[in-house]
Amino acid sequence: MSGKTSIETGARKQSGAALLVVLMLLLIVTLLGLASMRGGLLQERMAGATIQRGKAFQAAESALRQGEAFVNNKKPAIPSTGCAAGVCAETAAGSAPAWTVSTFWGTDKAKTATSPATDVSAKFVVESYGLSVDKNAVSSLDPRASSSGTDAEVYRVVARGESASGSEVLLQSIYRVKR
Repeated sequence: MSGKTSIETGARKQSGAALLVVLMLLLIVTLLGLASMRGGLLQERMAGATIQRGKAFQAAESALRQGEAFVNNKKPAIPSTGCAAGVCAETAAGSAPAWTVSTFWGTDKAKTATSPATDVSAKFVVESYGLSVDKNAVSSLDPRASSSGTDAEVYRVVARGESASGSEVLLQSIYRVKR
């Protein structure tokens, strides 16, 4: 014997394979942890966006009801052209309504509504849709009908709710008011 023990001889023959395996496992576990965190953050963002959209929808719904009450209580005077203080004239055939322009809602042409949440803005606009052709306003509308033979005016109420994060909801209703 040369004086070396079997323990010393075995230690010299190891090539570090255990260290390499452990490092690979550590790398895999780290990548799985990062992927899990990324998925969790994405789900948190999606939940936040859903909440903001819900707030915008509630604000738009509230503004829609306020617009309908505005029409029912005031029977607003329709301007000859354009929009003023939340009331718009008839849209010419083949033209887009004024409220479809992106800058419209930031002006005083839309009427501000009260919103159920403080971080959400709500506005509405009432648009003349003409007179009902028949007394029940069931079969058709004709914006150019004469006022004789009709007993109702018809309006389109458009409401918009926007949350602080930029979620936007537009709602519309057709509202009939007896003359």
